[in-house]
Amino acid sequence: MILEMPSVRVSRKEVLVRRPERQGSEVERVREARARRDAAAATAALNEVELAARSGENLMPRIIAAVEAYATLGEIADAMRRVFGEYSEAI
Repeated sequence: MILEMPSVRVSRKEVLVRRPERQGSEVERVREARARRDAAAATAALNEVELAARSGENLMPRIIAAVEAYATLGEIADAMRRVFGEYSEAI
């Protein structure tokens, strides 16, 4: 799959490069962030993301609040997956 932008061609493989040597440090950074955050505030913000998704309200203010409460991208995505499910390409 090729993604095209004006004067830029990038293959999907190039965009999704995983660097195994950095995985350990990234995992540790997420653990540290979770340990330092206000867990109740993060949980409340994630619940608000899910409630907004269920009601059809604008998600962006809730997502921003969740980020400000140090919720991870994975946690935010999980909240939305519980409502919307996960896309699976039909082959």
